Amino acid sequence: MKTYARTCGYFGSSATSILSWAFLACLALGSLAAGSARANTAGACASGTIATVLGTTCTIGDKTFDFNYYYPYSYGTASDANAAADVTFTPLTSNPLAPGFELGAFSSTDVSGYTYEYGYLGYNVSVTDGSANLIGINAQANDPTVAAAAETDSNYQVAAGNYAYNYLYSVPAYAYTSQYAEQYQYFSSYPYNYNSSYSSGPAMFGPVSSGNGEALFETWAYDYNYSTGNYGGGGTAEAAMPSVDYTFLEQTDRSPVPEPGTLVLFGSGLISIVGFARRKIFQA
Repeated sequence: MKTYARTCGYFGSSATSILSWAFLACLALGSLAAGSARANTAGACASGTIATVLGTTCTIGDKTFDFNYYYPYSYGTASDANAAADVTFTPLTSNPLAPGFELGAFSSTDVSGYTYEYGYLGYNVSVTDGSANLIGINAQANDPTVAAAAETDSNYQVAAGNYAYNYLYSVPAYAYTSQYAEQYQYFSSYPYNYNSSYSSGPAMFGPVSSGNGEALFETWAYDYNYSTGNYGGGGTAEAAMPSVDYTFLEQTDRSPVPEPGTLVLFGSGLISIVGFARRKIFQA
């Protein structure tokens, strides 16, 4: 009888211990899930200029961005300002499968000589709270224009161009768009004209949860005198990109991540099983 009592007490104590540990495990799972859901406290990226987001962490759609540096450069006779406070920044959220941001506006117009400007914005992009992984990037210029016209009585080359790319160098992956216009005028001879436009389209890769990259824009224009070997005085050239969209493509076919409610339900079921096992032990 004493042996039975000791045995029964042992199993009862063990069942109570198991129940306690199961309850604590359930609480831990629920807390972990809730903590995961609250892991990202960054606010949404605001529209403004590059200066608005530079040095901040913010979200666009379900992706988190750290904009950690920006390097502008301008040279020439008539280049527009491309400082961080002058280049506009707009979050792109209309397509949930391709969130991103738009930069603009920038242009180069040659008055007499050579003008060139560029800027590149460094970023880190990462998955927010278990959202879809990244599978591609893209860069697309909106309504770009290029024009080059040499004077008919001169020996000049006149050219202008736009270029933009989105480069996720931690993968690596590279997407770009470009436009180019050029005209040669050899004294009174018939001018030679060349125009091109090209876009690489999206750069695709295997799913990743984060990456470091750069968003670059570049625009330039010049006229060059073959007779004197100097720039200027032989025509007009202009390049402009009102804006460029830098987007990040999401994986659509993925396994769902357990939500906090699912984990709590799992823990409740575990407690029920342990409680049922305890009753069976005492009945025995």
